[in-house]
Amino acid sequence: MLHGEGEALIARSPEEILELVLDLEQYRKADTKFSRILGVDRSGLTGTARYSAKLRGIPTPADTQSFTLAADYSTLRFVSTDKFWPNVMARFEGRFECRAEDGGTRVRHVEQLTFSRAVGWIADPAFGTWWAREVRDEVGRLKELLEADSSGADQR
Repeated sequence: MLHGEGEALIARSPEEILELVLDLEQYRKADTKFSRILGVDRSGLTGTARYSAKLRGIPTPADTQSFTLAADYSTLRFVSTDKFWPNVMARFEGRFECRAEDGGTRVRHVEQLTFSRAVGWIADPAFGTWWAREVRDEVGRLKELLEADSSGADQR
């Protein structure tokens, strides 16, 4: 299983942060693992997202994930939903946790990619260290993206 975590204090509201995450075309500036965004279907606090990714530059099959957003914008959770492919090889789960603090919002992001036994024996050692670093750096890029946007708005 690949596991990565990142945390940052971002000078934006939980709503602004999680709405940007749900705009996958914008969020791909922070999450460089995205390859192609194939669609997002949202109805209120739930929906699905379909995309393909890259693991260390290696393309992955498209995956459909369901997402659930808490009404108070405290959490956003993604889980793979494809019944057969690519879940035969791997299953993804990711979440964002947001907590308002002085100076902004404390964001904790966790991603797990669990490979099947047939693939895990080689994928876990090949991608594990890279995955952990990439998720941590992703949160840093999210902070830069959001705060760069807010700093421009403050300079009127």
